Amino acid sequence: MNLLTQIKHKTQKGEEVIMDIGAKASNVLPENFVEQKERSNLTYKDKLPVIFGKLSKWYADLRPVAWSGSYSDLTNKPTIPEGSAANYQVANNDTTEAEGFVADARIVRTHGLEIDGLSRDLKVVKEHSVWEQIGSLSGTAQKIFDFSQCEEICLVTTCAGNAKLVYTVKIPVVVLSEDKIHVCNGGYTAGTGAQCEWEISKTSCRLLACYVGGTNYTGSATTIYAR
Repeated sequence: MNLLTQIKHKTQKGEEVIMDIGAKASNVLPENFVEQKERSNLTYKDKLPVIFGKLSKWYADLRPVAWSGSYSDLTNKPTIPEGSAANYQVANNDTTEAEGFVADARIVRTHGLEIDGLSRDLKVVKEHSVWEQIGSLSGTAQKIFDFSQCEEICLVTTCAGNAKLVYTVKIPVVVLSEDKIHVCNGGYTAGTGAQCEWEISKTSCRLLACYVGGTNYTGSATTIYAR
């Protein structure tokens, strides 16, 4: 057998036949085949009539758009909303003032992140602008605190000898260190004035004296606020 001009084929009866490539191969290639009712994939066990039947079904099911590529030949086309936005141009900037433009998603995203950042900053400003009670002192006993995370401290002492008499002082944390300093709310004239004095550092605080008239009310209570 000449492999260049002939092929060897076994018939369904098991007979081997040799034929010319150019010859009519009615006993090899199916002249009549039945188109498959449903589309299905080819398998390695398929005979030629079955293969042609499957291919015929796939070919027959192709719609006109397969050949034209035209949108108008589509079936079940999606509905495209009508309206002015569909005809707008896209602007990827924040300076366009002309009509007929919509913002690109990138510029919207950029401004969204900027707004989120401003919101966080405003939250921080609000948190630092609101006074919050962080502790209290009983009499002249020293108490340990950590003022390093605060910006300002406010000490409010209510005189034990007169509940209507309240002493206050505000202290910027920036002036505090590990060394204790004394702060007071004003001058004092022995026997006649009123004065309160505190001792404070970055890590501690205590009441030193709470005078009214000639009496030092060392049992006065102090509330500590911070922001």
